[in-house]
Order: sequence, then C-alpha cells, then structure tokens
Amino acid sequence: MLSKEKDSKSKNDEEVFDEIKGLDPSFFELNRTNYINNLKMRFPRLNANSVVVLQGGRLAPKYDADTNYYYFDQESNFYYLTGVREPNMYFVLDIQSGESSLFYEKEPEDSKVWMNVPTTEEIEKKYGIKTYLKEELDRFLQRRNMEVIYILDGLNENSGSPVFSAELNFVGDYAYLNKRINHDKYIYMVLCDTRRVKNEREKKLLKYIAKISNEAHMALMKYMEPYLNERDTENFFLQYLRDKYYTRFMAYGCICASGANAATLHYILNNRDMEPGDIYLTDMGIRFCGYCSDISATFPVNGKFTEKQKKIYNIVLDSNRGVINNMKPGITTYAECDTLSKKIILKGLQDIGIIKSGFSVDEMFNAGLARTFMPHSVGHLVGLDVHDTGLKSITYKSNVILESGNFITVEPGIYFIDFLMDEAEQSPVLSQYINKEELEKYRGFGGVRIEDDVMIEDDWVESYQAELPRTVEEIEAYMKKN
Repeated sequence: MLSKEKDSKSKNDEEVFDEIKGLDPSFFELNRTNYINNLKMRFPRLNANSVVVLQGGRLAPKYDADTNYYYFDQESNFYYLTGVREPNMYFVLDIQSGESSLFYEKEPEDSKVWMNVPTTEEIEKKYGIKTYLKEELDRFLQRRNMEVIYILDGLNENSGSPVFSAELNFVGDYAYLNKRINHDKYIYMVLCDTRRVKNEREKKLLKYIAKISNEAHMALMKYMEPYLNERDTENFFLQYLRDKYYTRFMAYGCICASGANAATLHYILNNRDMEPGDIYLTDMGIRFCGYCSDISATFPVNGKFTEKQKKIYNIVLDSNRGVINNMKPGITTYAECDTLSKKIILKGLQDIGIIKSGFSVDEMFNAGLARTFMPHSVGHLVGLDVHDTGLKSITYKSNVILESGNFITVEPGIYFIDFLMDEAEQSPVLSQYINKEELEKYRGFGGVRIEDDVMIEDDWVESYQAELPRTVEEIEAYMKKN
C-alpha cells in the first residue's frame, strides 16, 4: 500500500502554508475542540465544571549572560492548543464552555526600546483568543468558580523528563484556589493521545512540510560532489529552505555523515572532507509553522554506488518498502512493523553472505542478532516534536495498533559499528551466525538508512517521500543527469 492516493484527490486540494504569517487561529481551535472531546470520552474521572491551565515557554538568556542566542520556540503542548509563538504566557481552557483565555506578562514601558511589545488587542487579534494581563489570572479563576483546576503532569515518553507544567501558587484572598489544583496525569495523557491522531488540517500541513523538505534533499543530491566538507551539505540544506521558505528552525541537529561516520546514528559533527567512493547518509528535517519533518536518504558522493554499497542499500530499501507495504490500518501493530523490518534485514544479510546460511530468520531474530546491524527501532511518531508524543511511554514491545491519523517514520538501517561487530564476533550465541571473514570486509563501511514519513489513513498508507529517488537506479540516474 505504498503511496496510494484516493482517486478523487487532485492537486488543487494542496494547501500552501506560510512560515512568516503562521497558521490561521482556526487551526488551533480544531485542536482544542478535539482535546475537549477526547477528555469527555476517555477520562471517566473528569469534572466537567473545570478548566485546564497551561503555561507557555519562557524566554531565558543563555547561562549567566544577558543575551538570547536563539529564536524562541514555543513549548509544544502550549502551541498545539493556542498557536502562540510569544513567550511568557498562560492559557486557560474551559472544559464546560470550551472558551479559551490567554494571559500575558506586560513588559516594562522601556522594553519597547529593545523589542517588539505586543498589546492585549494585538495578541487577541493574532490568535483569536480573549486576552488578559497575567495579574488578572487569579481574579479570572475566582470569578469562574470552577470546582477543579487541572494542570499537566507526567513524563515525556521519549525523554523521560517531566512535562512542562503551569506554576500556580495562589495567595491572600485567592489561596483557597490551591486546593482545587488537580495533578491527574490523565489530563496530559489524553493530550498526548489527541496529538497522536492528526486531523485533516494537520495532515495537509505535514504533507506540505514533507514536500519542501523533499525539494531540499533533491537539490542537495544535485549539489553533491567529492571533496565537499560535510558541513557544506548542512549549510546548503539550511540555506535552501531559508531562502525559499523563510525557515528558521531545524527539527533536530543535521546529520550529514560520510564514510565511516555514517555508522554513528546521531552523528552531528559534520566536519569531514568527503572522498570519491564514500557513502553519504543525510538525516535532516525542518520545523515549519511549529511542525516537523524527519527524512533520511543515503547516496554515493560521486553518484555511483560500489557493489558493496549497492548490496547493503538494496537490503535497507527492501526493509523500508516491505514495512510500508505491510502496514494495515487498524490491524498492524507498531511491534510488528519493527519486527518485520529487522527480519528483512537479517534475511538480506544472510543472502549476501555476512550471516551464515542454515539458520532460520526467526531463530536469529529471537537471539538478538538484529541489534548488531540495526540497534534502533524502525520508527517513531512525528508532529510538533520530531519524536512526537502519543504512545504513552510504551515501546515497540507493546501491541499499539496503527490507526488513521498516525504520522510515523519508517527508517530501517544497516550500520557497521566496530564495537557491535566485536560484541557479536565474541558472543558465544551470536558468533555462530556470523561469517566473520565476510563481515570484516565491511569495517569502515559506515551505514545506510532510508527514512520515509508515512501517514496512516482509514484504509491505506501514504509515504510523503514518494517523489524522492529511492532505488539505486533512480539515484544514479538523477545524480548523473543533474
């Protein structure tokens, strides 16, 4: 089911987005509506006479300096429900009425000399949310007289860090409100679950982000030649998107790995001069209007694969395509995707002689041999964060089923990492499967990763990288032509 489109879909359905203007307030109004509906459906303990209070990110100088060295990037949960790009705000979502309210910290008058200071009216107009000064929050909640004030509490499933939570401490006449604060972790879990299922507006945005990211990757393939520094390719990718689409943020640190560097999964030094005959692994994505892309491509620096590179590349491509073609919405689990990707890789390595014949793929997989060559899972959710939330801290050992609206990467890889090769060769269990003489030929090879961003629909799946040259023949022809 690779990249299947509905017959009724036309190019005219494509929506164009603008990083400078940002997203329409209705985009986030839909997110809020979905969140409230999910709370009412999935949270049996929910007190309807309640509000949820979120705190936005704070603009802080670097270390002990007085200067900000970066462009402010909003906390993801706050952005998801508000669309607000400015720092130092609070947000109140009324569960009963659905009404939204923003509260901002007023800057001192002389701040206007140094920075843009928006007014209450300007914030309200920009985001379509009734806006007040921060000092009015206590009185606002007192007048609302809700029974419960929910705040986000829990751990991010990817980092294990506490979720950014509103700091509330009512004093004086408002001190009684402290007893109404509720830390039920389900408030955060339902928000993560809501973010996991992308709505139609989010799907259009994510497809657009993938489109411009694909465009930059293809331009990079045209630009590529021997003796460039890895940093040249990083700069080219960044500048291409900045020039054409006014982007400022990457989704994560750029991975531009050539030769043996491609065996380091999150290699970001990007400082080696590339040689003819090197394999080049790029893993770069953009953050655009708050949402991310995450794409990996592997191709030869001089435009022509060696026989060894071709063999490894084709195994990884088989794994990538095999997983995508076997994704069945409402049926396939994340665990099954991961298992299939690694079994295809083990079979491919067996076919080219790195792994000995005579052993079943199931036996080798159960023994843990796949980790030697692919020490990561086949994918993760993508959205506001490149490793998006929504699996509630559960891993590929779980039986979470793919459902419509999930946006997930499919990124199998094969890497020749010295210490993992040594570990396998010295293991009494794993060494029996390894053809050591053949494996040794691949020391210093690097690695291959092919990563698609895949949207799960009701009855089909769509890779947003379908336009990229992916087969050996397509890549060589494209690089030769350009």
